[in-house]
Amino acid sequence: MWAAEGIKTYVVGLPGANGVQTLRDIAAAGGTTDYITPADSKVLEEELRKIIVETAGFDSCTFTIDGQ
Repeated sequence: MWAAEGIKTYVVGLPGANGVQTLRDIAAAGGTTDYITPADSKVLEEELRKIIVETAGFDSCTFTIDGQ
């Protein structure tokens, strides 16, 4: 339903989840080609950054919080 609205679903599999057809099916139905299987936290961070750049259109942001 979300894919029909142009909203992609990204699926993250835990390490060792390779070859899980259900995860592939969910990702494909959600408009992405396959699920993400990060080898470690750095790879997960890189993959999530790619998704943010693709969906939000920016690769960094800074928030300043006023202490008052």
